[in-house]
Amino acid sequence: MAGVAGSYSESAPVLKDRLKRAGFNDSEVEKISSQVRNLKQLAFVSSYAPGQSDEAPLMQALKDALADGVDLTLSQKASWRVAYNEAFAIVTAEMKQAVERTEEPSVRHLSQPERSERHEQQAKRLVGVSIKGSSEPSEQLVDLCVGIYERNQLAYVPWSKCSSREQEVQAESRKDVKLSFESGTSKLKLEPAPKELHVDTSSEVLLMQALQRRALALEQANVVDFLLIDSWHQKMMKCRLTDAPPGYVKPTFEQLKLADQKLFSELQDGTRSGIQANASGRPVDAIFKEVMSRPEVTCLMQPLPSASSSSSARIVADGTRTWDGSKGSAKGKGKGKRKGSGFGPAMPAELIGCNSTTRQGKPLCYDFNMERGCSRPVKNNACEKGLHFCAWPRCGQAHSASKCPKRAQAGKAE
Repeated sequence: MAGVAGSYSESAPVLKDRLKRAGFNDSEVEKISSQVRNLKQLAFVSSYAPGQSDEAPLMQALKDALADGVDLTLSQKASWRVAYNEAFAIVTAEMKQAVERTEEPSVRHLSQPERSERHEQQAKRLVGVSIKGSSEPSEQLVDLCVGIYERNQLAYVPWSKCSSREQEVQAESRKDVKLSFESGTSKLKLEPAPKELHVDTSSEVLLMQALQRRALALEQANVVDFLLIDSWHQKMMKCRLTDAPPGYVKPTFEQLKLADQKLFSELQDGTRSGIQANASGRPVDAIFKEVMSRPEVTCLMQPLPSASSSSSARIVADGTRTWDGSKGSAKGKGKGKRKGSGFGPAMPAELIGCNSTTRQGKPLCYDFNMERGCSRPVKNNACEKGLHFCAWPRCGQAHSASKCPKRAQAGKAE
């Protein structure tokens, strides 16, 4: 968004808020802010510096800003001193933090005037886009994106961090605190602990909402234009929802995530000189469309061959079932023929004698039941391949078949 301040001291709404708190009325605030745009300019509005005895240059600056030809009152002088000293302290603290970089820089929380300004500007520009309720990005998400902008280095924003303001408000009923050391000292202090909000991206609709919140937050932080990154999100969803050719399967959520991470990696590589806006605009905007179309990014969202097409000719050990679930037959050396009944994927040799599904017909994860284990994300004792329960007959407990005591006893009995 054009005109969005990069830091706290460069924000015009922050200056107006500070002037009002210092004691100036609305007309005086408008006059001063028309001459002095932000706290950074106010801190160096004259040759006066805190600690000097002669403050005539500072008072002359206020008189020039008001331009009413009337002598300054005691109240105006006092309010001006308050506003100036606050501005000087804030600007010098920001400069010190920029020079003395820490290993783990803290995330700056936007002030309320800054949040309000950014939200209002975005709502006016994006006519037709709802920015409320579950579509409004949380303050945590916006602060995360602002931290990326202020560090001047692009970083990936995970889907799990794309929470909504609605979620955040509901979670604020209970305040958590944590102990930490004050910087430069060995003193302990209590401070609010950030809450980890769970973001559900298990369906296309929920994922699209999360990605929209991320796009809104990145634009509020002045990292990238909303319409540009939203076009990338639309492209991912199109790949996910388009029917795959015969013998292929649609891209999985994991494929979309890998493509999303690759996009940010390529963008980071193309903005090594920094991502903060300059006279020519945002550096990320300038290369976004080209990076989005690179083969190394788009190839990760291609449909992959299905298991049935890649191994349709494979037959299980007993010759009765094929990977693609089709009926097959295996001729024996004797007189009879054994016909398959097509129950699904072939049972790995390590799991011969085990069940492939539960009594209710739900598939069991083969990898979980083997020695090598399953490395996929697990939710509610299940991954994308099946349930994480024992496949040994008449067991079904929450352990692997490779470690099943009933299976071990059956082996000893044989």
